[in-house]
Amino acid sequence: ARLALLDGEFLAAIADAATRDLTIEDAAAAAEAIGAGPTLNRMERSSVSKQLNVGKRYRAGYDHIAVTQLLNAHAKARVFHLDFFNAAMGWMTPARLAAFTPQSVANALHAFAKFPELYSTDLQRRQLRAVFATFVPEVSRRLEDFTVQNLVNIIQAFSLLGRSPDEVLVGVMHVLLQRKDRWNTQDVANLASGLARLERWDPESFTALSGTLVSLSAAAFRPGELATTLNALAHFAAAAAVTPPLRAGDGSGGTNLCGISEGGAVDGEASHEPASEIAVSIVLPAFKAAEARLCGKGGSLAKGTTFEVALALNAYAKVQLSD
Repeated sequence: ARLALLDGEFLAAIADAATRDLTIEDAAAAAEAIGAGPTLNRMERSSVSKQLNVGKRYRAGYDHIAVTQLLNAHAKARVFHLDFFNAAMGWMTPARLAAFTPQSVANALHAFAKFPELYSTDLQRRQLRAVFATFVPEVSRRLEDFTVQNLVNIIQAFSLLGRSPDEVLVGVMHVLLQRKDRWNTQDVANLASGLARLERWDPESFTALSGTLVSLSAAAFRPGELATTLNALAHFAAAAAVTPPLRAGDGSGGTNLCGISEGGAVDGEASHEPASEIAVSIVLPAFKAAEARLCGKGGSLAKGTTFEVALALNAYAKVQLSD
């Protein structure tokens, strides 16, 4: 899957087998719980016994690594297998989740959120949110054990469902901000888009995102990463009610994106109020740092897709750095 060499039919055959095995294992676990319960009649005991005997063949067959790596393979190959994903969600009981490693937790959440087919209706979204809720105690309990990429993937996963419990978001962001010196360009882009999707307009988080874009150098960002980050910063600026034009020049005539002269002083009507401290300290440095990457020789405006170019230009327009 990592090398984009995975045959779809081969993956489907593996997923079919895993679906069968996980379903049997889940049924055996349920039968075991029933067997330990109230007294059963002879027919019920026979049924439970059969399920337990079949389940023994599979009991040691799957663990959290096997299940989440197979989910991850589907996510990387962008292949959706509804039956396997449903079987995996049913298999992930709180008792099993307690044995998950941080990597397995992050992989599972990331894979589930990767496919909108799992939450395309209100009912499906509510059901998947209920599944995610079972992960919350494990995420909160082991925050310090996750890598930066794990934590960013968790934010992204919850954001795609449109909701993140405060105990998850606050805890994850606290740890991520402590480790901001370890962020790479992908972390910045994914975290920025996740926070924007959740409408979590925290100045400390966006200051860190903007500062990291500057310190890493915009040249290190891929076109899509840069466009995504600028878009999130622009939404933050808009949410902070930053409406005056922020010029890349000195304000006495100014320049727009890519150094295009505006010719003459800024019209008084275009500048209703002084730029806020938030806009100057958070948004503008990142946009200025990105200009050369966007507009220089071989810049992202030349290399990016039409969508990435439009997203970047729209971000500049939002903070009025471009006509």
